[in-house]
Amino acid sequence: MIWLLAGYFWMYIHRPFEVWPELGAIQIERGYMLLMIVFWLVWPGKRFVGNALHLALGFLVGVIWLSWMLSPYPAAGGVVVENYAKVMVFYVLLVTSVRTEDDLGKLVGLLSLSYALYMLHSLREYVAGRYGYAQGLQRMMGVDVTYADPNQFATCILLSLPLVVAYLGATRGPLRGLLLMQVFLTGVCILMTRSRAGIIGLGFFLFLCVCFSKRRVLGFTLLTCAGLLGVAVMPGDIYDRMMTLVDPDSGPNVAKDSAMGRLAGLVKGFEILGNYPLSGCGPGAYGLASGKGFQAHNLYGQAAGELGSLGLLALAGLLVVLFVNWRAAGRLAREQPWLKETMAYRVLRGVGIGVLLLLVNGMAGHTLYRYNWAWLAAFQVVALQCLRERAAAAREAYPAWDYLPEVRPRLAY
Repeated sequence: MIWLLAGYFWMYIHRPFEVWPELGAIQIERGYMLLMIVFWLVWPGKRFVGNALHLALGFLVGVIWLSWMLSPYPAAGGVVVENYAKVMVFYVLLVTSVRTEDDLGKLVGLLSLSYALYMLHSLREYVAGRYGYAQGLQRMMGVDVTYADPNQFATCILLSLPLVVAYLGATRGPLRGLLLMQVFLTGVCILMTRSRAGIIGLGFFLFLCVCFSKRRVLGFTLLTCAGLLGVAVMPGDIYDRMMTLVDPDSGPNVAKDSAMGRLAGLVKGFEILGNYPLSGCGPGAYGLASGKGFQAHNLYGQAAGELGSLGLLALAGLLVVLFVNWRAAGRLAREQPWLKETMAYRVLRGVGIGVLLLLVNGMAGHTLYRYNWAWLAAFQVVALQCLRERAAAAREAYPAWDYLPEVRPRLAY
């Protein structure tokens, strides 16, 4: 089942077959999805793990459907609703099929491999001359159709890093070296997209990694040196593009307009909220409702404008539940510190970093309907259950003072 899940992730999310139109028209990923659902229905190993995230995601999906039904532009939301429904099917398959920490580690490893192949294929196409050209720059694109846009491609591979690093921390030997090379490759690809949001997100990710590390002083020292070295060797076009964030006049006007458009997307989103206060203008209808013809390029403006006050409430509720689950994992880790070295805890930490990246990247991208929200939620549900089972097994096998040394003085007293 793990191989089926990983295979579907590759076939549907990245859709490599759409590079060749004659194969893309067949839509092999749909047949694969139906096959996987049939296999899941007859597979006896399913289990249901209770978690408030099911309700939080269900509420968000309900709001999307309600907004679509009440939208004055229903045609604009058909694709969004269909794709999100498919992602939720995959969410159900994942949380009911991944039962053990070993299964969880295998799935994370296979996903890391799929991202590596995705980037290598995209890099090959870039070297062969397949690239985007926007704002006066050659920009690397994804090899697929879904996330071929340079900004979307940068966001996609950036959000893969938390789980790749989680898997990296639990590996040794040659595989660890390959994963380090993948992290480096991800950074190179993000730089070649010339995506300002992607580059800032990469820096924020490295900052979070240092914050969660045990050697923070060394980490921040190395990060500072790497940052200074990166600025020194950074190509001039990337440097000028990044400088437009602090000095709009340092680059071409089109880059300045693009940066200011993110703020305008936020403002316009709340203007649309005023016109459609309950359920917004409908998923995918931001461009039509604003009269601008383009997306919000801002998560918060998109949520306010397209899903209204219910959408903002649903997004906030999802974030609250994700945070509550993370707090529960933190309590278990404080009770039994050895749990921090397990794959389950590493995945939980990666999910937390991934959510923060989504929020930061959302300041410059319309990421509301990305599959990553549901994927990170599914990984958190499974990893938290695995962590709880490991903790419960340890309580039964050992007295409290064997895994919690600070209890000993109180017991002796």
